[in-house]
Amino acid sequence: MKVHPDRLADAFVKEYELNTTARVLFPFLSTPAGLEEWFADKVKANPGGFLAFEWDDADHLGVIDTLKLNKSVRFCFIDSPSQAHLVQERQQQFPFIEFSVVPGNFSQSIFLRVTDVTESTSEDIEETWDFLISTLKDRIGG
Repeated sequence: MKVHPDRLADAFVKEYELNTTARVLFPFLSTPAGLEEWFADKVKANPGGFLAFEWDDADHLGVIDTLKLNKSVRFCFIDSPSQAHLVQERQQQFPFIEFSVVPGNFSQSIFLRVTDVTESTSEDIEETWDFLISTLKDRIGG
């Protein structure tokens, strides 16, 4: 599944204010157990560094493209494990979701920037993310 270049310009990007620290938040963004708390029904780590995300009884194969501890993580979604090397070698653009932790300038809060470049045609993508982030806030108390 390759992302059409026009889709990159249509990426969903939104920042959410959270009353927590990057150290508390980051495991919820980067580990299978943390992601299961708010983002997916199930997340399973597979040999070879793949993650199997389950939403609505459908599996989606993801691979961590970039990870900067307590700062950002990007998951690229691929059709098969054989495509993982294309992600790592940057030979092809894949659908991805990126979470970036942004420090607040004038408050103790931090911001979570969500960038969603997937093949979703849902017109209510913002509503979906608002719901997911609300669930995340409930889990972390922020």
